[in-house]
Amino acid sequence: MPRRGDLDPLAFPSLLSHIWLLEYVASRNIYIYRLAGEHINEIFGFSLRGKSLSQVIPEDMLEIVRNRFEHVRRAPGACHAKGCVYLRVGRYRSGERLILPLADENGVPGYILGATIYRIEESPAGSRPCKPEMQETKLSLGELAAWEPELLQPS
Repeated sequence: MPRRGDLDPLAFPSLLSHIWLLEYVASRNIYIYRLAGEHINEIFGFSLRGKSLSQVIPEDMLEIVRNRFEHVRRAPGACHAKGCVYLRVGRYRSGERLILPLADENGVPGYILGATIYRIEESPAGSRPCKPEMQETKLSLGELAAWEPELLQPS
């Protein structure tokens, strides 16, 4: 598993505005956003940096999101999701998300690295541009090595 310090942002410049990173703080049993790309912050309407998961994710979704992150960090594994994404701003957009674990400097999985591509498809007021479900696949790191999805490309 790569360590946080192994990441080279120059290796994926087209994804930088879609990337987000959380640190798991074991002493407080919480996840803290350490960074979020421009596009992610724009979608949420504020900077995620320094905020806890519970400050960003709506209460009714918090357990689902936390369980997803726990799978990625503890297994360790990965999570890929594609479909309709509910946004905090009260709209739905289609999107795709890939979530991966990163180790700290001691090799312990302590970070969650994600990339989310939102498709900005406007729809008439009160309607959804996509079906209300999201297909989610949880993978082990071994399965991830052999996985060959067709991923969305950032625009």
